[in-house]
Amino acid sequence: MQTARRAVGLALVAGALLAACGTTTVIDQAKLQQGIVDKGKEGKLTFTSVDCPKDRKAKQGDTFTCTATLDTGATVTVNVTQTDGKGNVDVSLADTVLDGSVFATREGQIIGDAYGVTVTLKCDTAIVVKNGDTFTCKGTDDTGDTRTVTFTAVDVDKNDYTYVVDGLPPPSTTDTTGA
Repeated sequence: MQTARRAVGLALVAGALLAACGTTTVIDQAKLQQGIVDKGKEGKLTFTSVDCPKDRKAKQGDTFTCTATLDTGATVTVNVTQTDGKGNVDVSLADTVLDGSVFATREGQIIGDAYGVTVTLKCDTAIVVKNGDTFTCKGTDDTGDTRTVTFTAVDVDKNDYTYVVDGLPPPSTTDTTGA
């Protein structure tokens, strides 16, 4: 699994998502929400709740969003596109969800190499991020010093993040000559 878990495969095609509301055919909100929860599980994401618009008319090409809450409490936006007027939809995450332990291992190694120490990072279990977002992790070096590390997402699709270690200069200005 890559660091960035994107629910590109979070496609929900369900003809049973229709409900009659008077003379208008609408998407069955409860079935759509449960379908998103179920598809999230397939992508190793645990949604504790999903909120989609009520009484959405079935119409090919119509797009809308739902909000899903992860078991960590973080929320993600789910894009929904109706593929036909019969209740079939495709869903995908608008946000990237990082596996916090995978991210911490990779970035801890990068930071440790840059500063010449062993660094262990502790990050949230799931990190919801878009390009330009910032988030923090706690870093502990091999001497026991703990610092906050602030990351900025440059390009989540390429796993490109910048970081600043609280109280330390950038690694390129760190004197490693011992002089």
